Amino acid sequence: MSQAANRVYWTTEDLKLLPESSNRYEIIDGYLIRTRAPHWKH
Repeated sequence: MSQAANRVYWTTEDLKLLPESSNRYEIIDGYLIRTRAPHWKH
C-alpha cells in the first residue's frame, strides 16, 4: 500500500473546525500548512 492511499486531504471545512489560536493556517493542494503570523517588521 502506498503512502498516497493513506494521505489526508484537508478542506476549508476542516480548517473551520480548528480551534482559534495565534497560529495561521493555509491549505495548499490538500496539505495543512502552519505559518507564523506576520509581525510589525513584516
